[in-house]
Amino acid sequence: IVHLDVVIKSILDQTVKPDKIYLCIPKICKRVNIGYIIPNWLNNIPNIEIIRMEEDLGPINKLIPAWLKERHQDNTRIIIIDDDYIYPSHMIESLVSWSNKMPKAAIGLHGIIMENKLSVIPVLTYKINAPCRVDYTVGYSGVLFRAGFFNDSILDYSNAPSGAFFEDDVWIGGQLDRVNVDRFIIPTENNRLRPTMYMVVNNTIGLCNAENRDGKNRDAVFEYLFKKEH
Repeated sequence: IVHLDVVIKSILDQTVKPDKIYLCIPKICKRVNIGYIIPNWLNNIPNIEIIRMEEDLGPINKLIPAWLKERHQDNTRIIIIDDDYIYPSHMIESLVSWSNKMPKAAIGLHGIIMENKLSVIPVLTYKINAPCRVDYTVGYSGVLFRAGFFNDSILDYSNAPSGAFFEDDVWIGGQLDRVNVDRFIIPTENNRLRPTMYMVVNNTIGLCNAENRDGKNRDAVFEYLFKKEH
């Protein structure tokens, strides 16, 4: 949390400003069993609402609490990001612009096409020149959803693989797939993220280098949710 200042500044400096910033923070991090202390400066930033969560939902913390706040307004646009990247100033503008063109689709800047377990194709915003349909978007780069895209099934992990706790991107993509909401990566120029210094120093503890490193969680969640053959 102490490294959030540069992340929040990159959102406040966007060419299109968000109406509200939800900061969703569990009281205890389930992975490492450590509590979070909210620094005083966070309470002094306009448009930020801090949501203290009794239960840590895993990386999907970035979506669920905000969606629960906005779920009754179907057309409300929710953009998710991570807490350890600095975002380019036109990110929100790009996502909103393309959302206006494709209002029934989730819009992202990085996504994955799953041909099979041995063929996982990344799609990056700065490497395409037209919108590209993907199986799931990758949340850390910024993704726009409308609140009406989801229903209560996104909360139901009762029969899900245990690895679903760690695989929020596949979980979200699968929920959208089940209700026929397309996922697109849009083309932009120079829309590259910069990791915070915390991310650089602590890269080895990220999920992609720990629980999700071997792809087994991804594959299990994909097979559980998606309609397509895998």
